[in-house]
Amino acid sequence: MPQASKDLAQYQELLPDNLRYDRSEKRYFATTSFRPRFLKPDADHFLAQLQFAADPALHGDRTWLASPPSIDTMPVPSRRVDIAVLRMILAAVRGQASVEVLYQSMNERRPEPLWRRISPHAFGSDGFRWHIRAYCHIDRKFKDFLLSRCLQARSLEESAAQPEDDKHWANFFDVKLSPNPRIGENQQR
Repeated sequence: MPQASKDLAQYQELLPDNLRYDRSEKRYFATTSFRPRFLKPDADHFLAQLQFAADPALHGDRTWLASPPSIDTMPVPSRRVDIAVLRMILAAVRGQASVEVLYQSMNERRPEPLWRRISPHAFGSDGFRWHIRAYCHIDRKFKDFLLSRCLQARSLEESAAQPEDDKHWANFFDVKLSPNPRIGENQQR
């Protein structure tokens, strides 16, 4: 508390027009002429905090927002990942090894979970789901596996492929986005 008081007093000396102390409430308030000096406000960061506060799956109680506005969000289905499976796959990635996973495919030809050996080398996310990039020993090619569909993991062994062999993972390309040419200039902006 004493350090906070000292910091606020020093801030008020540096930027007297940004802050005022209300003696009746015993607290500081931003003035109407407040202009940030040490932080640059970021709308994306604030909106991410709002989403964080609204979604219990994101541990909304851990947000820095003191008094968020009324908000609501569409809940994203929780994709359960077994921590023991994650540890085993992470060990395989770190050790450049292969691992057997009991994988629940959505392929019509494989309706039941199947033990399959993969040589994982990276993790990726599409914003909703976590994927493992790995060499599949059954299909003999690199592909993505959804981490939440890996039900069990066992048996670390030697890898059948090297990460640098995964050309689709290693090669980057530019994606150029442009507004719809059929809409007006203001709408495009």
